[in-house]
Amino acid sequence: MTTTRAAPQRPGLGVVLLLALALCGCAQRPGLTVLDPVTATPGAKLVSIYVATTRSVDGDDAPRPTNAIAVAPSYLRYVVSIPPTHRPAQIEWPSGAPDPTKDFAVVSSERLEEDQMVAELGAAAARGDVMDREVHVFVHGFNNSFQESLFRMAQLVADADVGRAAVLFSWPSKAAVTGYLADKEAVTFSRDALAHVLARLAAERRIRDVRLVAHSMGSWLAMESVRQIRIARNAGAIAKLDVALAAPDIDSEVFLQQLRVVGRLRAPITVLVSKDDQALSLSRLLAGGQFRAGAADVDDPRVLAEARNANVRAIDISVLGTRSGAGHDGFAAYAAIYGRLQKTGDDRLAAGVGPGVYVLDSVGRVRPVDARIAQAAGEPDARSLR
Repeated sequence: MTTTRAAPQRPGLGVVLLLALALCGCAQRPGLTVLDPVTATPGAKLVSIYVATTRSVDGDDAPRPTNAIAVAPSYLRYVVSIPPTHRPAQIEWPSGAPDPTKDFAVVSSERLEEDQMVAELGAAAARGDVMDREVHVFVHGFNNSFQESLFRMAQLVADADVGRAAVLFSWPSKAAVTGYLADKEAVTFSRDALAHVLARLAAERRIRDVRLVAHSMGSWLAMESVRQIRIARNAGAIAKLDVALAAPDIDSEVFLQQLRVVGRLRAPITVLVSKDDQALSLSRLLAGGQFRAGAADVDDPRVLAEARNANVRAIDISVLGTRSGAGHDGFAAYAAIYGRLQKTGDDRLAAGVGPGVYVLDSVGRVRPVDARIAQAAGEPDARSLR
């Protein structure tokens, strides 16, 4: 987040995403066959993932979004089965045909009209299928196939315990490590579509809140779309929006400018950062050395000042580690904690985790960073938050 151009001592967040996926490139990635519906199994948790996508979609009975750009967005609904043996932060990928007793699996899929999707989400909010009439919208990052982003969305919904329905906004990533520049063009293309979806959801009276959660390069898309809503003076949509960004692959100065235009939302924008995000280090290299927002050093007093001024809550989640070894996917493990933060409403945790910089400790507590930094900025003494 800091605007300094001195050589940073920590890797950038955008770089971490790229390298994390590059390091995992040797692993077999799921093909489109994982989208073929199977019969649900007793004991599995079912979540409905509504999809708004700027990907071209093949098929009608069993729709399969591709990595090609579509002129107009498509709307879909998938019901994903979470196996009874599911472990938090994991996606139990099938090694062959999906087995819902032990794998993530699709049990149904269909195309929808835009109005139908919004109406169904409004009805889900009214009957309590989403927590506190809140609809979560997830935007994936760089190098993600549709099936990877769909199952990640299902994992986040299940682990964060935010209900049985959510929205995935899926943009046409090339799903290739060599596709970084093409993916940047794809997120640029998708800004209008995401802004439209957010505005439509916010206009549905039965939906109280729209919580936008984005990862890596998807964070740039999310911020640009919220920026467009602000420029359009859609006060009704702005009033319902909350934003959380995980490892945002955004130039730090661009991020600060986005924040200036977006202005203050009703709650601080949450930014999950990691000092060990190697993927963002690679992203920074590709960007000519520009520092990435997701690699902000929470021990830097300038970051604290910027966070307070911009109504940002920066949380260092380095302690969560990563499955890839590159530090770029700790947000998956943070899902349950994120859900707890949203559920607390006006209690001590929500009130304490306001604008500023924090560290997630090894026992799951969110702590204000070093008391000396906080006191230098006029903050009260640091205290643990449970």
